[in-house]
Amino acid sequence: DSIGPEWMYIRQPETKNYSFTGGHLSLTGTGEGFSSDRPTALLMRQRSAYCIFATSVKVNSRNGDAGIGIYQSELGYAEFFVRKRAGKYNLVVRVRTRSVLHEEAVLKLNRPSADLLVRAHGDRYEFYFAGKEIARVDSALLSSEVAGGDGGVVIGPYCISGQAEFSGFSYEEN
Repeated sequence: DSIGPEWMYIRQPETKNYSFTGGHLSLTGTGEGFSSDRPTALLMRQRSAYCIFATSVKVNSRNGDAGIGIYQSELGYAEFFVRKRAGKYNLVVRVRTRSVLHEEAVLKLNRPSADLLVRAHGDRYEFYFAGKEIARVDSALLSSEVAGGDGGVVIGPYCISGQAEFSGFSYEEN
């Protein structure tokens, strides 16, 4: 199995942390996120202001954080992820805007897996779980004017820490 040319890494990936077999992507996080030198993320360019990205994620390690990353620069990104700590599970939406890292939403889960969906809707990103919107973030927070950078926004599976498996990637423009 292999991935298509639309997918990319940022910075210098630790390739041992990526495995793609049988339609499933396994990622092992470095313990640091997008602000580190080697984040574990497989991303594609967001090609439209109106689109949907969805995937299923399961955190397999005892502790871990994995889900969808939306990245403009190390000073502007959003994370939508399952957090697993000692048998307890949360779904988290977290946003970095320059020096501020803020958790927009935290929901309790009863399992280490979730089907995640992010909808870009022009001026905002909407984060969905189980068919319900759980958070909304102003897309201006990830703009190059606020966050810096010049390559545009990229989005995709992302593992901050631990080991996680992803399946069912979809990207639709609307």
